[in-house]
Amino acid sequence: MRRPRLAEQALGGRLLPVALTIGTGILLSFTIVRYSSANNTGFKAAPFLASLLVIVLGLGRERAVRNLSVFSPLTFATAVYFVMFVAVPLADLWFGNPTTFQQSWWPASWLAFYGILAIFVGHALPFHLVRRSRVDRMSARWRPGLARLLALVLLVVAALAVIQRIGGLAALPSYLSSFALRHRFVSSTTLTLVAISLVGPAICLMAGSWLRRPTSGRFLSILFIWIPPALFISAYLGQRWRALSILIALAAIVHLGNQKVSPATLAGISVALVALFLTIGLQRNVIGTQSQPRDVAGQGLYLNYVGVGHELSQFRELVITLDGVPDRLPFQSGKTFLSVIPNTSFPTSGFLYSSTFFPELHAIGSSVPTPLPGELYLNFGVPGILIGMLLYGAFLGMLEMYFHYTRNTIGGVLIYSYSLLPVALILRGDFTTFAGWYGVGLIGLVVALRFVQPDAAKPPRWG
Repeated sequence: MRRPRLAEQALGGRLLPVALTIGTGILLSFTIVRYSSANNTGFKAAPFLASLLVIVLGLGRERAVRNLSVFSPLTFATAVYFVMFVAVPLADLWFGNPTTFQQSWWPASWLAFYGILAIFVGHALPFHLVRRSRVDRMSARWRPGLARLLALVLLVVAALAVIQRIGGLAALPSYLSSFALRHRFVSSTTLTLVAISLVGPAICLMAGSWLRRPTSGRFLSILFIWIPPALFISAYLGQRWRALSILIALAAIVHLGNQKVSPATLAGISVALVALFLTIGLQRNVIGTQSQPRDVAGQGLYLNYVGVGHELSQFRELVITLDGVPDRLPFQSGKTFLSVIPNTSFPTSGFLYSSTFFPELHAIGSSVPTPLPGELYLNFGVPGILIGMLLYGAFLGMLEMYFHYTRNTIGGVLIYSYSLLPVALILRGDFTTFAGWYGVGLIGLVVALRFVQPDAAKPPRWG
């Protein structure tokens, strides 16, 4: 008698009830969305509270079943999703943001719920559908001298690209003193952004040498010799996310590859990074002007930061996208995702969204992207959100499986740690920007590992 394949067992035994439950829920919810309207704040909050419940239960299950670490792609992705599609919309409802009264707020809130549900389902797919076999322990060889040389080359290439765009070292003081006006005098090019993306792999290579021989001297040299120029280069034109990703990758390398960091220390580091991130965001646009930073004390945090501007407005951008597509902006049928290919004429979602819905900001060089669910809707409608978020979750699951098979190698720890924040930030919007940044850095890191630790970059063998 033929034994059923593992994929068939998974579909029939575990995934089929889940799929039926989700399908029934989708049908019921879209019926509610279609034939009812939410006119009170408590009712409007229901989808976001349901999303919060999915996040809590989903992370709890993954931690129990797969011993998921706080430093994991799924944890970071759900944390970003919570802020953008749960916490901020609930704050919008509490403070009565005008966007909450738009017609598309209600369907957008349910699409956000199904987005997080699809992420968790997608994350489980690789573990259920891929037949895994034992992988031999990979070599732990590491060439620290070559790693240091490659890291230096990558860092120098990025530094030269930034200095050239600024106008040379002589122009550096004026660039810093009038930083609020930086976009008027300095522009970005694709080659510059590609070069800056190599900074992360450079720091990862140095951290890999420290993992091979973890001494306090090596770690201090990373903190005080390598990190300062890396942060300066990565923060070119105020790009705080790139700089933050380096610090998070370094913390993850320490936690996963050497010694687990205590919860109290992690909490302290998190609070410090959030405070620093917020402070830099408030100060960067007033340096060189007579303006004062916005007051974010008390309710000012929402009234002067969260509720205005576009830093944390991803759900509001999704609402605007649902309102304006396809009436003001036609469906793109995947064109914005193809813009990640260099030297093509496909428009980015940031360009289309900004020029259509915020032409005044687009005219002065600012780009306002719609989040990943919004870009999926912009291209393929509602089915695009459901299928696209499922595939995004599956990619997170593939990263988790990769680390499961390579965590005993330095290269496996480096690739996994480097991926944490860039992959999560794809949710923020403008797929081309964040996927391109992550892809370029990942390719650079993998190529370097081929020489520094040849076995680390080889994929596991599947049976």
